[in-house]
Amino acid sequence: MGRDGVLARHTVLRVLRLVVYTVLLFLAVFSAFFILPATVRYEVVEVYMFSADRPDVPLYLAVMLPGNGPYQTIADFGMAGDARAGVQKWGTHDVMLMEALTGLDSTHELEISYSVALSQGRARWITPVEDRHLQPQANIESDHPLLLAQATQLAGGQSREDAYQIYTFTAGHLSWPEGTRMGDGQSALEAYQTGVGVCGEFANLMTALCQAARIPAASITGLSLPWGPPLVTQKATWSHPGGAHAWVEVYTGEYWEFADPSWASRVPLHQLWFGRTQGAHLSYGEVAAHDEVYGDMVNWAEIQGDIIGAMSAPLKFAAAARGEGVSVEPTVTVKKTWDGRWSNAAAIFVAVTVGLALLEDRIRQR
Repeated sequence: MGRDGVLARHTVLRVLRLVVYTVLLFLAVFSAFFILPATVRYEVVEVYMFSADRPDVPLYLAVMLPGNGPYQTIADFGMAGDARAGVQKWGTHDVMLMEALTGLDSTHELEISYSVALSQGRARWITPVEDRHLQPQANIESDHPLLLAQATQLAGGQSREDAYQIYTFTAGHLSWPEGTRMGDGQSALEAYQTGVGVCGEFANLMTALCQAARIPAASITGLSLPWGPPLVTQKATWSHPGGAHAWVEVYTGEYWEFADPSWASRVPLHQLWFGRTQGAHLSYGEVAAHDEVYGDMVNWAEIQGDIIGAMSAPLKFAAAARGEGVSVEPTVTVKKTWDGRWSNAAAIFVAVTVGLALLEDRIRQR
């Protein structure tokens, strides 16, 4: 082989090595970001701005707050503004109540702030199994013959593998709807029959099939907080920088575990994600308990006056006033203060890059 042929061969081999290095580097960084354990921290500020045509209008506000859980920690709760407000325990949830305000100007602002720490990694915990975890609920028709029959085909027992089979079936059975869907349809049975659903249907269907197979499970409602890099601040009015989301907590024999079938429907390697959180799920608890508390909030606001604003997702509040010409405008700001996933990815990127550079240097010296 001539000199030109040798050079061409070396060039081709070098290009192939660079391609292999690039693929390895990408896989290493991707794995570090999504798989290695990490903590993600946020600062959340909810601001409720009231405006009135005249002063001395009594105002009322109820806001549902997230609480501590197996994969989240809430801390540094605070309130600011010219309000008389406090936190009460309503069932399983903390609710901030702002009662009548008089003698104020025609505008008023209440600020609620707290920090959130979410975990990425394996999520297992021990809490008691209760009867409701095996009972049908609104939109979770676990006693319906169609869902009972499907559960029997998927699960021969109540093991972790049985729960995983239901998880993967749900992720593959449902497709996301095209366009914008209006309405509150979250029925597990309807989703099963139509094969279409958003995260709420994914969660309710998996929960229903697990319960039909006598595997305790709960449909969880909450938020999916932003995935961007650290120190980024996002703001939304009449919405939330974190989108409304739903997932499942399932009992696999010894532990409760986290499962997000709608996430699994969009990514490969289902086995990898079962039982693992992604550092973005802020839980507001079981759907049934959440809906009951939200209903109590709306009822409380209606007793106080006329409803001027209410939302159960992604914001969770009810506001009322005694008098006309009153409005409320909620705004939420989320700042990511730390994201260990990015640190993991950066560290692996440097380590793999250095390792590949040393390998390439040794190859050239041969």
